[in-house]
Amino acid sequence: MSSRGVWFRTLLGAAAVSLVAACGASASTSSSPSGSSSGKGAIKVAVILPFTGPEGFIGPAAMQGYNLALNVINAAGGVLGRPLSYITEDTAGDPGDAVTAVSKAIHVDNAVALLGPTTITAGASLPEAIAAKEVDIVAGGSTAFDHETSPYFFRLTVSDGVMAGAMVKYALSKGWTRAVNVFVEQPAATSVEGPLAQTYKAHGGTMLGTVNLAVAQTSYRSAIEKIYAMHPQVIFSQVDPTTAGVLFPEIQSLGLMNVPWVMTNTADTTQFYQAVGSSIATDGLISAAQSISVTGIGATTFAKEYEATYHTNNFANNANNSYDSAMALALAIDKAGSTNSQAIIKALPEIANGPGTLTASYAEAVKLIKEHKPVQFAFSASAGGFNQYHNVFGPFAILQFQSGGSTKTITQYPASVLKPYSVG
Repeated sequence: MSSRGVWFRTLLGAAAVSLVAACGASASTSSSPSGSSSGKGAIKVAVILPFTGPEGFIGPAAMQGYNLALNVINAAGGVLGRPLSYITEDTAGDPGDAVTAVSKAIHVDNAVALLGPTTITAGASLPEAIAAKEVDIVAGGSTAFDHETSPYFFRLTVSDGVMAGAMVKYALSKGWTRAVNVFVEQPAATSVEGPLAQTYKAHGGTMLGTVNLAVAQTSYRSAIEKIYAMHPQVIFSQVDPTTAGVLFPEIQSLGLMNVPWVMTNTADTTQFYQAVGSSIATDGLISAAQSISVTGIGATTFAKEYEATYHTNNFANNANNSYDSAMALALAIDKAGSTNSQAIIKALPEIANGPGTLTASYAEAVKLIKEHKPVQFAFSASAGGFNQYHNVFGPFAILQFQSGGSTKTITQYPASVLKPYSVG
């Protein structure tokens, strides 16, 4: 399969730094969450992500998608005829910092809505947004949010339960029916374990056991010995780059790097590649599941816009999800004709679920809205709009590293294929 528009890489260095800096600026005025379309200043939206700490690679990568959407939206005239502006806050992956960031965005900066934080910290910060009646389009796929009932919660990242289904589907297609789960002791990671084991067993696999790893230890020898003593045919896993940088070289030094690892999308980053080293990353034993789509006008429009802006088709990890989130919010405000939270809540499913003219163009969608015509916006990473829990469903691909840190797609599963393999 061609690499066009399907390889998600974290873009590092000056480009990422400049994106974060660019998004730090904000306009001086905006409507409050209960406001209307009145006003001439920029409409301010808070982007709340980890830019530092163990999950610090998430922020710069996600900003690729958020900034792309910002450029597209403002080039088409903005939102309600006003420019869109971001306020960025760093959670450092810490729940307490996330709560502080959300509170500041709402009560000090008067952001009309929130993009983020990730599901790593949203369990702590979402109640703050709910209490303030602020729309929060959370990032990240933790299964803990698969059945969230708050009307203020929305998510355009496909659930990790679907990712687990893709991992299971791939493993069983290779005939690997004996597995071990190996996940770091972190809620967003361990939330994948249950759905993965349930799906694997339901489709004929045998889960031999689960080994949980503390983050960033100096050695994992006892855990490694436990894993391989169970003689798995495949190891399902999620570990952060810091942990992986100790774990995999130690496995290699023990002569045990001979069992395939099917991993979550945290293994599809430049940081992971650099942490484990090229010889381990490219030996064909590590695969990662990533939520991507190569078909449909949403995916193709995103690819075209991304390449035109960043001059590469190596998309930053999960940039499509953040792009979708910003586009959905902007169009919902346009549809509502207001920054009022209740109006946005009503408008989000209307622009995502249809019925209406299917389009992936922000400018066309705004034109249809102004003409009082129904519109269905085609997202780049999911299909079918929101379910009753304000979650989305979509396709996944299985990726492997190539020399230099690029990736190639081993196989791709459309949403329809993953339905029987998904819990929740």
